[in-house]
Amino acid sequence: ALPPPSSSVAYTAAVVTALRRLNKPRVCTKSWNSECFYRCNDCQMNPASSLCIECFENGPHIAEGHDYVFESSFGSYGGCCDCGNVEAW
Repeated sequence: ALPPPSSSVAYTAAVVTALRRLNKPRVCTKSWNSECFYRCNDCQMNPASSLCIECFENGPHIAEGHDYVFESSFGSYGGCCDCGNVEAW
């Protein structure tokens, strides 16, 4: 809850805190060992950047016509979703 606007310093601090909570970057924590996943060649910063199916489908990749691949890790390796990781995208 925000304090009354009469206390401008406290009010401003509360508004900034509330906005930071809203703007908090979301990092997906899904990992896999034998599942399918996506890689977006247009968005990735390195060739190992991967997206789980849910994050890929909720992103702009299909609608914007990105160059992407659908891969599987069955029996070979695991991985994790890099959605929200600023070093991967």
